[in-house]
Amino acid sequence: MSWDLATVTAGDYTIEFDIGVDFYEKFVLTHGNNKPEDASMGEWFRDWIQNEMEEKLTKIPNLGYDDGVPERIEIAATTFAFENGQLIKLLRKRGAAIQGDKFDYMRKLDEQINDLKNNQFDKLCRPVSVFMTLETEEGYRRATTFEEGIESLPTMQRSVKYWFNDPNFTVDIQEASEPTDIIWENREYTSRQRTIKEVIVVIIIAICLLCAAFVILEGRKMQYNYVKKYPKYPCKPFYDTYGSKLEHFAQAEYDYNQILEQKGKPFQFIGYLQCFCKSNEYEGWTNENKFGDTDEQICKEFSVYMFLGLAIGNAFTGFIVVVNILLTTIIIGLVSWIGYDTHSEQLSKITNGVFAAQFFNTALVLPLVQANSADWFAPFSGVLSGKYTDYDDDWYASVGYLLVQTMMINSVVPIAAQCAGVTVACMLRWFDSNFATLDGERWYKTKKTQISQYVKLHSGPGYMIHQKYSQLFNVTFVACLYGAGMPILFPIAAFSYFNVWWLEKLNLAYFYKLPPSMDDKLTKNAVNMLKFAPVLFIVNGFRMITNNQFFLN
Repeated sequence: MSWDLATVTAGDYTIEFDIGVDFYEKFVLTHGNNKPEDASMGEWFRDWIQNEMEEKLTKIPNLGYDDGVPERIEIAATTFAFENGQLIKLLRKRGAAIQGDKFDYMRKLDEQINDLKNNQFDKLCRPVSVFMTLETEEGYRRATTFEEGIESLPTMQRSVKYWFNDPNFTVDIQEASEPTDIIWENREYTSRQRTIKEVIVVIIIAICLLCAAFVILEGRKMQYNYVKKYPKYPCKPFYDTYGSKLEHFAQAEYDYNQILEQKGKPFQFIGYLQCFCKSNEYEGWTNENKFGDTDEQICKEFSVYMFLGLAIGNAFTGFIVVVNILLTTIIIGLVSWIGYDTHSEQLSKITNGVFAAQFFNTALVLPLVQANSADWFAPFSGVLSGKYTDYDDDWYASVGYLLVQTMMINSVVPIAAQCAGVTVACMLRWFDSNFATLDGERWYKTKKTQISQYVKLHSGPGYMIHQKYSQLFNVTFVACLYGAGMPILFPIAAFSYFNVWWLEKLNLAYFYKLPPSMDDKLTKNAVNMLKFAPVLFIVNGFRMITNNQFFLN
């Protein structure tokens, strides 16, 4: 209890709720004429809404948090957030211009700020959110359980929840966010505006994912065109059966298919040429060795096709990693544009959006573009008309291999990004100190003209916790989705966790800036998301291990 008393702050007893433009206009219309002459409209509104809230909370039945029954619930302070997002953004730009020594641009911004202040002063002073600090625990609890308290009142008294005695005016009271967690310039956006923006963002992200899937689909078709001419066959039976005579059969197969090609008939390579060429050593990326009585380069085209097929397959892995990075950047920008009013909520949305995009791009696109749904979902057979109808041995060798390769690369990307970020930061600081080598010189020699510039150069990056969450979500869900059939994904996932763990310990101690004080939305969001990973493991894992095409026993 002593710790609670020692650490209590005003924020522990503060509530918040949003009010619309119509709410404030209704107040001006109904109570504006009663404003005292020595008070501004904002001060009059503050006094009125504080008094109204005190009366409403006093009518709520006592909850027993304080000794006795208080005669009246008192509010210690009432403050507002205003519809001044445009002004805040201009001031941020002005500060950046000063920091960057762009004084001509600063003067242009000064003109825009003055124009905004002169033309839209009333709008800038219009409240959009109310913050109230209660004096007692009883008052705070009544406010945070306001709806439940209203329900316990007699029916005739339930109209206390209405403002202006009008059912169209109600407020949703919530626990107040930490001041550093609030994005003040976004407080002016309404739920309807955010919903419209959310729909637009979802459409844009879906288009980006479909474009990425289309590129991968076309690439897989190109790869298949190279691979289908020379199908894969197990070579051990050929080696055991034909031995040194395999060259003769390979030459015969090559000549026969040359005749088929001249006649415009399909190829019929059944393994002789492939296995012989695989056993033949050569330098470079094409096999230009000559064989047979005619000294023909029978393995050259096969080696070229195999090289191109392998190159395209490996390019998919790199493409997926690059697309994930680009999608992360795009989604962060789009979600920031929506205008959530707290960092916690905004970062939760970014986490879920980045995770959904990365998971789709990593775990679903590759299998889907090569899936054939004719046997298990006929309506999509025209779209999903690939090679694989189930998890057979060829699927594991082709698609499964690419999934594992992608996850292995993703596991070391944080280390590569860390090394690149630290290297670039150190080089920029070294360049700023005019390549000074001694510590005494390095810290005190600078080309910067302002302290803020110097601090920015020597400060670390912001704490991108949402990226870490989405990355670990992706690793966890991919491992659970395919881990039953490819257990190697679990140690890869453990290696990814370990890399993030030690990198975050290092970064939090030495590199990251102090993050804002956030609420528990991110943590609760992570717990709720991870609940679904075991479900994927059970559902898809059951399908994989009961597949008799691969797990015969």
